[in-house]
Amino acid sequence: VSDYPWGAELFGPLMEMGARVSVSSVRAESVSEELVRLLAASGQGTLTLAPESGTEEGRLRVGKPMLDEHIFSAVRLGLAHGIARFKLYFMVGHPTETDEDIQALIDFTLEAREIVGDDVELMLDCWMSMDVDYAARLLERLQPYRLKWVEDLLLPEDQEGYVRLRQRNATQSIATGEHWYTPYPFAKAAAQGTVDIFQPDVLWVGGITGAQRICHIAEAFSVSVITHGGMNFPYGQHLAYATPAIPWGERSEGVAPPGVPLEEMTFLPGTAVIK
Repeated sequence: VSDYPWGAELFGPLMEMGARVSVSSVRAESVSEELVRLLAASGQGTLTLAPESGTEEGRLRVGKPMLDEHIFSAVRLGLAHGIARFKLYFMVGHPTETDEDIQALIDFTLEAREIVGDDVELMLDCWMSMDVDYAARLLERLQPYRLKWVEDLLLPEDQEGYVRLRQRNATQSIATGEHWYTPYPFAKAAAQGTVDIFQPDVLWVGGITGAQRICHIAEAFSVSVITHGGMNFPYGQHLAYATPAIPWGERSEGVAPPGVPLEEMTFLPGTAVIK
């Protein structure tokens, strides 16, 4: 979204018309202060960035020539305009990765924490890229930086791996479930106590019936639910509004080309439009 050259020109008039705008993520190297100002004024509470690696060299290896300063500058802009949560995407397990790359990821997270301070929530998404030993060692070394949660550490099929990971680290909040299908894996994870935040996709777990069952399981085991893209559609919105287990809603739609009302960008009738 931040690559769109007329973002500020689009968002400004929309907000003057009473609309609100949010984006799922931004490219750090193309973020402008005006874009961040408009997003913050529109009520966006989380800024999501994808460093992919803790080093500039590591980013080059995956085709993202992004400087550290681009990322930290975007974080500072968010802070300056009142954004209080930041989510970072990292990829691990690249064939050329070394222990130094792992340490660089940790050092990068430390610098991000020092920039945002102790009162801002910082989350980490690992893109289902680790094994248990790697994940356990990473969580141990990240513990001093007080992450709100770490997401999708292991392959979704590796539920027994989450059991072993919890045995090795019982303090860090773990989120997952976007790629779990039907309520069964959520019930198993709840009974085993391996996950703190469920992230089901309503479309992939059996619709509203399956999602309701997952929320009831979560309530019984004091687990939170944040549905994957759940606020993009009316059924996910209704579920979030009606279910105590869902504290947040994820909205990854809501941007329209110049001159196109947001009402025309909804996929299904009955979807509440961002205001």
